[in-house]
Amino acid sequence: MLTLENVTARYGISDRALRRRLDALGPLITPHLHRGQNNALLFDDGALAILDRLMQVQRETGLGLTEAVEKIKSELASSNTNTAEERPQSVHSRADPSVLTKLIAAYEDRIESLERDKAYLQAKLDEALAKLPALPPSPPPPLTRWQALKLAILGR
Repeated sequence: MLTLENVTARYGISDRALRRRLDALGPLITPHLHRGQNNALLFDDGALAILDRLMQVQRETGLGLTEAVEKIKSELASSNTNTAEERPQSVHSRADPSVLTKLIAAYEDRIESLERDKAYLQAKLDEALAKLPALPPSPPPPLTRWQALKLAILGR
């Protein structure tokens, strides 16, 4: 669960803007809000999903807050009327196996291409490093007064 500060940072909005959205969503989001230590407001995954959808609707359609909330409410109302038989079990169950095979092959080709690029760049880096001359040895540090006195007295 995320705190209010985490959620405001996630969406890049102020506390006040987030609280306005929470007030507008009202009973739609309330079951997904919890109180933590020191009465801190905590958001579960359901609340984040609703807020994600709200931000997406506002960004894509340019609707105001109240209109976007109404659109989300109507989406949820229409999705609740669908029966379980009409809903697909998963996204992958509807996907054509040949499409998935092509996607996997495309990803494998991309990985191979990136590995070739990496090997090429590593060879170029090794070549450039081989051309660099070695650094000369560093001179010994200067003697301190005490070291010079010890050298003068003891000769070592």
